[in-house]
Amino acid sequence: VLGVPVELKSVTFSPLEGRITFRGLVVKNPPGFHSEYALNLERFTADVDLDSLLSDKIVVEEVIIEEPKTIYEVDNNLIGSNLMSIKKNVDKFVKTEERQPTEERKKKSKAKKVVIKVLKTKGGKIGVSAKLLGGETIKLPLSDVKVEGIGEDNPDGATLDDTIVECFNGRFRDEFLNENLFLNTEEARKKLAEWRVHYNTKRPYSSLRNETPEEFWLEFEDGLTEFVS
Repeated sequence: VLGVPVELKSVTFSPLEGRITFRGLVVKNPPGFHSEYALNLERFTADVDLDSLLSDKIVVEEVIIEEPKTIYEVDNNLIGSNLMSIKKNVDKFVKTEERQPTEERKKKSKAKKVVIKVLKTKGGKIGVSAKLLGGETIKLPLSDVKVEGIGEDNPDGATLDDTIVECFNGRFRDEFLNENLFLNTEEARKKLAEWRVHYNTKRPYSSLRNETPEEFWLEFEDGLTEFVS
């Protein structure tokens, strides 16, 4: 599906607790990219309601993702990236699946969905790598995330896309919605604009040499211009 090597250090399953644990999940890079990996999950633990395995909707009591790391590597042409290449591989696979006979696709569309009562990520990082950085990967810490009730509002449960959207919504809720009080829509728009400006232009990060994302990106663009010229 991904079109790249995938490594998994170990998988354990405790039937008494319904706990599944993956350790050392590493998604490697496509050919032509040289960073250590595209995705690295140190530990993934899921506590599953065993009775739900016999139904069409799997209920997961808790998911904990520890130290998820992603590296975004720009290619030598400064056009594509490792993650874009992996996405193209996935898109190609999906198109192949869509060309299958209708009955076969109907069977696969009935795949089980999930309800995740609690999902947590801890100690995440995202890195940026490019040739102009001399092969160095600059890493940014990601704030921890806690999301509750994924798929509970849908009688059929959640898909993978639903889970990703809920994770983003959870972070946005924790960092913005829970910290502000809005009296009307116009005030909400104003505060959102102020939050976005503060997040990108006022808030420095030690992992960015104590610069804001805007300052760091401007330096990165200057480096790209010099590299191209």
